[in-house]
Amino acid sequence: MADVILAGPRSQPDTTHAFVHEELRRYLFDGGMPAAVSAYAGGLSLQTAFTRQDALTRSYRDDFGKYAPRSG
Repeated sequence: MADVILAGPRSQPDTTHAFVHEELRRYLFDGGMPAAVSAYAGGLSLQTAFTRQDALTRSYRDDFGKYAPRSG
């Protein structure tokens, strides 16, 4: 798949296009977050990837208050 993408724009068989499109869709669903990608790539469900994604997002939100400048 990397060779197809790196070769640049050109016509591809429908099966190749469908495969690349599906993989892109999965990547976009799990947000490209390493923990979520790892969960999904490791054979776990997309739901498990979403759960890890949610945990990471909550962790980031919890940290905003620690690092945001205080306005007075």
